[in-house]
Amino acid sequence: MNKIFIPLLEMLGFFLVICGIALWLIHNSYFWASLLIGVGGVMVLVGMWIEKRYVGYYED
Repeated sequence: MNKIFIPLLEMLGFFLVICGIALWLIHNSYFWASLLIGVGGVMVLVGMWIEKRYVGYYED
């Protein structure tokens, strides 16, 4: 996997979480908001796991 896709995956996941929060607060679309927040959160966690496992960014 190319290393440039890992931060893009995390940024897209964070963007989905922000969009989900906006849907929740502004439009009261709870189903779609929950779906976007869940998918975005999983994308961020997967990106962090890939960084730790394959790239080694989070090792002290």
